[in-house]
Amino acid sequence: MFLEKFSRFVRRYHLVFRPAHKAAPTLPLFADDGEYSVLDALEKKRAAGTALITMRNKDVIELIKVQHFPEREVLALLFHRGSPDAADPIYRKRGDGGLTVRQAEKEDGEEQSVSAHLVISTRAIEEGRYDANLEEIPGINMSYVQQIIAQTLNDYLYDYEVGKRKIKTVQTRTIVKAEGIKSETIGNALKQGKIDFITFIKPAPAKYVDADGLWEPMNDVMRLKVKGKIEADDWQDKVTALVAEARADGWQDFNIEIDLGNKRSKTIALEREQEAKEILFVKSDEILLKNELSPCSVELQDEVIDRCIDLMRPEAIQ
Repeated sequence: MFLEKFSRFVRRYHLVFRPAHKAAPTLPLFADDGEYSVLDALEKKRAAGTALITMRNKDVIELIKVQHFPEREVLALLFHRGSPDAADPIYRKRGDGGLTVRQAEKEDGEEQSVSAHLVISTRAIEEGRYDANLEEIPGINMSYVQQIIAQTLNDYLYDYEVGKRKIKTVQTRTIVKAEGIKSETIGNALKQGKIDFITFIKPAPAKYVDADGLWEPMNDVMRLKVKGKIEADDWQDKVTALVAEARADGWQDFNIEIDLGNKRSKTIALEREQEAKEILFVKSDEILLKNELSPCSVELQDEVIDRCIDLMRPEAIQ
């Protein structure tokens, strides 16, 4: 996946922060100096250089910047992924002499890197639940970002008081969960996109299993290429009829692969109770930028933050 200079895709989430003990107060996103908050936890971990995870291939994903913008009502985080063993990028050029390629060379101590913004609204939807947008960058996804935040908050103990007559002070920590916002329908996606494949899955027969347990059967998978056009207003009838016939033949699980355009695709699991209904799924939104955006920066980019804020406004939700 190549990153464009003047556009990015972002994915919308709800970030949910809950105390580990039900009786404890919810940790606020920000607070006055010296008071407990998510911002304080992140900033302390970032300043110590420990707000990171190391991958098996030695890549490092790290929180390198966190800032509260009171006037914009957001908390913005910037993550890097550095890859010390990544191959240097190649640039090609077509000229009168034919096609040539040039390899960029890195200096000692450098590593190929990308960055991604996470923008969190400080206006709570309900206690502990906030809108958030994550910039989609190869190698940086919400699974890794949530892991870094979760590790940070797990190490950040805060005090609260319990009891009525005999009050005592105890400690707890915060648990974080990211929930993708389902804001797009298959029908609407097919107005510009198309269904490329439908995948059937069922348990494989166990006839090749030996007594020593050397072989383990997994799943039978059949992938159908959609040759014709399935329209937005009749996809349910066509897919439901196909799935009903396939279920009668022993197939159990079904995935729909949709080409969304812009070199993007989405695989959606078709649950039994959804077969006759319109299906919502988590989509990515494109943001257009006036200024060129580097694949990696060490500072938070105002334009990215502002476009994310636009997406979090109620009128931007499909």
